Order: sequence, then structure tokens, then C-alpha cells
Amino acid sequence: MRQKENQQETTMPYTTCSICLAPAADSAIQDPLCESCLESLHTRCSHCDYIYKTDDMICSTEPICRGCFARSYNHCHDCGSVRMRGELSTNVENCYCHQCITNYSQVCDICDKPSDSIISHYLGVFCQACSDTNIISCKQCGNTCLKYNMAYDTSLGGMICMHCELDKYEWTAQAFTPGGSTYDDVVSELSFGIEIETSRCLGFSSLCGNTIWACTNDYSIGGKEFVSPPLHGDAGLTEIRDFCSYAVDHEWESDDRCGLHLHIGLEDFGPQELKSLAYAYHITYPLWSKFVPENRCGDSMCGSPGYNKSEIEKITTGDYEDWEYFVAERDRFDAVNWRAFLVHGTVELRLLHGTLDSDLICNWIKAHTRFIDFVTKQNVSDLYLFFHGDIHYQFTALTAIIGPELANYYSDLAFGFSTDVRPTETSLAPF
Repeated sequence: MRQKENQQETTMPYTTCSICLAPAADSAIQDPLCESCLESLHTRCSHCDYIYKTDDMICSTEPICRGCFARSYNHCHDCGSVRMRGELSTNVENCYCHQCITNYSQVCDICDKPSDSIISHYLGVFCQACSDTNIISCKQCGNTCLKYNMAYDTSLGGMICMHCELDKYEWTAQAFTPGGSTYDDVVSELSFGIEIETSRCLGFSSLCGNTIWACTNDYSIGGKEFVSPPLHGDAGLTEIRDFCSYAVDHEWESDDRCGLHLHIGLEDFGPQELKSLAYAYHITYPLWSKFVPENRCGDSMCGSPGYNKSEIEKITTGDYEDWEYFVAERDRFDAVNWRAFLVHGTVELRLLHGTLDSDLICNWIKAHTRFIDFVTKQNVSDLYLFFHGDIHYQFTALTAIIGPELANYYSDLAFGFSTDVRPTETSLAPF
């Protein structure tokens, strides 16, 4: 008899409510409920039409589930009303509905003048006149942007936002072919080239086809990286000054995330000269680091030379094999990047901070090319005697190499970074 009752229970023609055991209603929820329990405990989302527990719904003029709210809605920071994200504007750090943002600020973000007709926008709040003249749709992506952050694109015949400009344009360098060059200013005949990293370079696309400099992407910075072709002589310094002048005139910027990398050509040097040069940069790094901001020296993109004197002394000068092995073992992100020798035949000096100051850049080139010309003519033992001492001792030696005028520039530069490198009465001079 009990067996028949069990069979009847398992073959009931309907599902029971999980709360009161009454016949359950047809619903889009996981647990079956009768009509009465369904209405008292659950609510249908007005946005997606699914049924959820009432306690999990966002209170509004219409019920909204948490998933729909996260995707499409937000609260007004002032009045707390729930609005579609497109109906809210961001001012400072919070979202506001149109009514509250008008009360929040009656001052235009552009002209900084009060107005009775403030227009709220996701870019800020503006008076009517500033909105009409400064908010423009990008010709490339269609997003509205402030005119300040847009550039004219000749190929599209309209303004594009800085994001589209950065994504769209990139080009290679052209050959440097001066009609003739002197060496009175630079003094050294070594070739050189620089990589300028920028944090802002709005309008750079107008240079496409009109410059010998390359334009490349570097996703560690906010702008583009501009790379010169191999340069030489005083004409090469003039090329750098002209490019920096253009950048400054167009209000480009290079912030503390940026660096300036100098390449110097070493194709004509043999293993003996290269060995001396590697040692010279190893022993004088404490001095060179005083000519840049302190935080630059701790930057992972330009660490101190990762080798010591004993590693250098293992290099024989009979052929390139030992030298190339030494170079291959180095980290390309050292302040003195020897890996560049394998790729470009250069040494890359990465220590200098990001800058568009042409005097700083050209003096950096003059100091390093003169330094390389001198130290490659010495052996490691002579260089040890010449530079072995504190930074005051080393600066005296460097002054003899680069000349007093350039040395005065660098003593002032170091002093600006809170270090006095000038020799004292107790400092020992190398000669």
C-alpha cells in the first residue's frame, strides 16, 4: 500500500511551490513558486524582463536588476536618482543628472565664466558659446572631443582626436644629406642619432612626408617617439635644434615617464678601443648620473651598467669574438646599452631624462662624443689612474676632456639637481 502512495507522489502532474507547497506558476526563476509567493517575493526587471528576488533589485521608478544597472545605469551623486549612463555627466569625480550638474557648477570649464545656460557634457560643463566652438566630432572615430585635443588631418579634410592621430600615423626615417658640414661646434667626427620620447605631440601628423625623422610607437609613453637618422657634424646639431624648435613651438611635452636615448656610431673601433670604452663608462657612471634627476637613476629602463672591471678584463683584443660575447650578455635596458652594437653598430646611452631642450641635448652629444674620442685612445690601466676617485676628481678629469665651457654647463646642471661636482681644495686632480 505504501509503495502505491510513493508512486502517486512521484507522478504528480504539477510542480509545487518551494515555499507553501501550492501548485507552482510558470516563471523564469530557478525555484518554483506559486503566484502568491512569486508576487510577494520577486520582481520582474523592467530592462531585461527576467524575474529576480525583490531584495536584489535596485530601487527606482522602475525595477532594475543589478546586472542591468551595472551595464547601463548609475546613481546621480547629488539626488540619488537612477539614470541611464547617457543621461549622466561626469564632473570632477562623480556622476550627476542634468538638473543636479546645473546646480553643482554654473562656471564654464573653458572660459571660467558663470552662465545661466550651462550645458553638461561627459567632457565637462560649458557655456553655449564655448560648447559651439570647442566641442567637435572626430572625423576618424566620430567621438566628440575638445578642440584643444584635436589636430587637422589633411587626408580626411577635418579634425581628428589625439587618440586617432596616435594610432593612425607612423613612418620611417630618411637619410641625412647635408650639403657640407663643419665640426667646429661638435668637435668630434663621430656619427650620432637620438630618440626623443614625448608625452604629448598633438599635430605631429603634419610632419609626415616633411621630415627626415622617423615616428614610432612606444606604448610606455603618452605620445610618440621621434627618431633621427644617423647625423654628424655641426649640421647634425642644427637638425636637432630645428626639430626641437618645432616641437616647442607646437607645445609638445616630454614628462618624467619619457627618456632621451643617444646613439653614437662605433663602426670604426676595434676590440681594444671598445674594451676601453666599456670600462670608461663603468668607472665614470657615478659622475654621469649626477647630470640627471635622481629618480632617473633608479628607472628600470636605464639601470646602471651591469658589468664590472673583471668582466671587461676578460676581453682579449685579438678579435671580436670575446667582445661580441660580452655585448650579448648585457641588458638592453642598462644606462649604457651595449646590445645596440650588435644591431646598429652603436652604443646607446639611455640615462638622459625626457627633454625637448635643444641646448641640453646638443651638449649631451658634445660631451659624450668628446669623451669617447679620448677614452678609446687609452688602455684600461691608464683609464683607471685617470678616473679612479670621487666625483670631484672625475669631474676634473672630464673637464680636461670636454673643455671648460662645457664643463661649466655640466657643473651648473648637477648643481640644479642638488649635487656640487666642482673640485674642492682637498680633491685630488689627475694631473
